[in-house]
Amino acid sequence: MRLSKSKPKNGFTVFCYLLIVMVLLLTSSSVIASHRILFTFGKVEVLRTSDPNENKVWVFLRRGDFINDQDLVRIPPRGLLRLKYNDQDLLPTLPGGRESKVIDLIRSGFDRRRKSRNINQSLSGQPALDVLPLESKPIPSETRKKSKYLDSIDQGKLAKFRQHLGNLPIEIITQFPSPTFSRSTGNYPSHNIQLAQLLYPFCTKVDIAQGVHSDFSNLGFLYAQLLYYFKIPTKLDVDQSGNLKILFDSGLQPAEWKKISANTSLVQHKSPNSLPKDRIWLAIQFSPNWNFTTGWYSASQSDGHR
Repeated sequence: MRLSKSKPKNGFTVFCYLLIVMVLLLTSSSVIASHRILFTFGKVEVLRTSDPNENKVWVFLRRGDFINDQDLVRIPPRGLLRLKYNDQDLLPTLPGGRESKVIDLIRSGFDRRRKSRNINQSLSGQPALDVLPLESKPIPSETRKKSKYLDSIDQGKLAKFRQHLGNLPIEIITQFPSPTFSRSTGNYPSHNIQLAQLLYPFCTKVDIAQGVHSDFSNLGFLYAQLLYYFKIPTKLDVDQSGNLKILFDSGLQPAEWKKISANTSLVQHKSPNSLPKDRIWLAIQFSPNWNFTTGWYSASQSDGHR
């Protein structure tokens, strides 16, 4: 009799134990994946990987929002972001001018904290909510004003650039391996934009810059040639200051603009009337001191947007 009574009791105990363990695992996994936004400055955006591909659009981040490791975050060049890792560990304020996965932003935050000489403390002894990044330095002039590499060009040189857009020198082609896409970024809304991001840093290599013929030594023009070479429809124009501005087809239709950015200034600009109207054309400028995000914002600002 005692044995027969103990069996269901022990079985029920084991069941309850397993149920509790499963609940704790699910709860802990959700906590590990979620990080709270404490502070944003500027139009900081997020592309959530949890959304279905057909509904994957950029939205602005607000204080109190949660983001996951694989979400993409875009911070303007003058923007700032601060978050709590796992909603528990306060990280330093991160500067802008980047588009990164949240997990990479977190690594950057921990790295900044390790390198910092001290952490601002509040009167209670807890880390203070600093507005500027720890060990912050003045924002580089490259993000505040036009780069010295943006040389003004006249209409004659612009016409020459347009004529030779498809003539990328063979010595340049041999230095550029075919771009590869990782599985984790395979669901990026625009293949053209993702490819343009991968090509941008290649033009900063000194040996490549020195190999360009003197008549076409403008690095922005080299970048435009690369876009064209990799089958991205590309056009050339100048901004109000006469600096070269590169226009390329995003591959998306006007109704899909939120798949590119929630910031309308990045997708709406003054384009030549010759561009097809059934595609969103993006403007970008090049400087070896910039990354793709800064060059994109710079081109939008040259049209009077902020």
